[in-house]
Amino acid sequence: MTRGIKYIIIGIAMVTAITGLFFGVLLQGMDIPDRDFSEGWDIEIDGVVTRDTTLSDYRFPHILNRGDEMTMTCTFPEDVDYRSAFNLLVYLTTVDVYLDGDSIYTYGHGRLDGGKMVGSGYHFVNVPEGAAGKELKIVMHVAEDNAFSSIPDMYIVPADLSMVAFVRDHISLLFVSIFLYVLGIVLMVGAIIGVIMQNGFRQVTWVGSFSFLVGTWAMCSSKVIQLFSSNLAANATLEYLTLYLAIVPLLLQMYYQMDTISRWRKTLLVLSVITVMGYTVVASYLHVTDKAHYCATLPIFHVIMGISVLVFIIAAVKPLDKMSISDRVMYIGFIFLLSLGLVDLTRFMVQKYLLTNFQYLSQSVLPVGTLIFIIFLIISYLIYTYSNIVEETGRKTLERMAYQDPLTGLSNRARCEEIFKRLSTGNREYLIVNMDLNGLKKTNDTYGHHMGDNLLKTFADNMRKSFGDRYSLIRMGGDEFVVVANEKDREDVELCLKRLEKFDEVSSLDYPFEVAAAWGLAVSSEVDTWDAEAVYKLADQRMYEMKVALKHER
Repeated sequence: MTRGIKYIIIGIAMVTAITGLFFGVLLQGMDIPDRDFSEGWDIEIDGVVTRDTTLSDYRFPHILNRGDEMTMTCTFPEDVDYRSAFNLLVYLTTVDVYLDGDSIYTYGHGRLDGGKMVGSGYHFVNVPEGAAGKELKIVMHVAEDNAFSSIPDMYIVPADLSMVAFVRDHISLLFVSIFLYVLGIVLMVGAIIGVIMQNGFRQVTWVGSFSFLVGTWAMCSSKVIQLFSSNLAANATLEYLTLYLAIVPLLLQMYYQMDTISRWRKTLLVLSVITVMGYTVVASYLHVTDKAHYCATLPIFHVIMGISVLVFIIAAVKPLDKMSISDRVMYIGFIFLLSLGLVDLTRFMVQKYLLTNFQYLSQSVLPVGTLIFIIFLIISYLIYTYSNIVEETGRKTLERMAYQDPLTGLSNRARCEEIFKRLSTGNREYLIVNMDLNGLKKTNDTYGHHMGDNLLKTFADNMRKSFGDRYSLIRMGGDEFVVVANEKDREDVELCLKRLEKFDEVSSLDYPFEVAAAWGLAVSSEVDTWDAEAVYKLADQRMYEMKVALKHER
């Protein structure tokens, strides 16, 4: 993970948080007039009528199933404003609204008649002109089993502010879900950039995917997705699909990050991922073909989810003091999420089957728990990445100590021997330049070893400036240097040697000694054995021929 990418992620997350908080404070401060529309209803289910009841007080005789019909009737207040609208939240149900027998709103019959899944969500029904004092009748035909067992309180608000009021009432979930959604996108984009730049950012893809999927599910589950999409059926489909897939990146994150777990535990994780993916494919096929919609296969998912959680615990369980710090943070975060998940499941079951009138139980705590868990995951990944960086830095430091000449910074003889072995067993033509630095012994004897060291370092610097980083530059020891390159680069190498001579001439002006070297060049095609040592000896021979020629010239 590069420092720049981390700053981008932190920056966008902070902007999202600050914007969300500001938006929340702004909406909470708005005075949106609303009117309670939950009293005075006559409700009929299975032919049994309960008169003049309040929605929050009404107890369903049973959870409504496919084929059930529910009718709600009341009278509009005499002072109702026709520029108003009322909200109705129902699940997997068609809705027909009548005003004195005339239809003013309808939803879902086309999908029900076609065998498609009817969506879930809020219905915002505009109050017609002249509705004051007239009878309002809402008829619902349930399209799926275990659809719903309560009706939340209804409110009348100005029609042009109905969505603003909706945001105000759901600001916490809106903020958390959008935060998770945006954070997921940012992390996935950052991961893609990291992979392209080869910065080891790949694993954060799973954290980003988990955040994205849970954020999307939270928006669908809380119905705040209706701010962006009015297609209730598509929203419900997306809710189930993201719920089914959310566990997959979590298991994959654990698989890749917890390096120390045994093979059989990793096999369990892989089998769990395959099971969830296989179930999702089968459930999606059944849903698309209308043989069994997502809501019908949800109990099976609950079983698979329970097994996946058990697999996670089995795969990760071991004493905390034997875990790495990153694994420990992730494990604690998961236990926290699991605990909140059990609390949320209990809340859901109690509200749906026992305390159906307790509307405050309808708000899920799982999105907030997921947000905290995501923070744990990010911290865990940062610790994991930092540990890897420290380990890699240590490895490279040791490697540099083993293969780098400490005085000049060039590769040393050990590295050269490895290169020669690779060249001798390969099939690519290459060349070797052997260089012998002139006057090193004389410089040491005349000016001292510190000046001899300056001569070596100056010549090495000139080599780097002349050859760049395209070729292997080596100090074999003493006054001997080597360059290794591909034979196809021979012309460029010869140009580099000429540049080296010019750099040496300029450097000689700064010292009381001459900076110069004799060299010899040989290519692999010139020897029969393809042995790097043979090529090196041929280059060495030519270097001595040049050294003798230079002495005769002087």
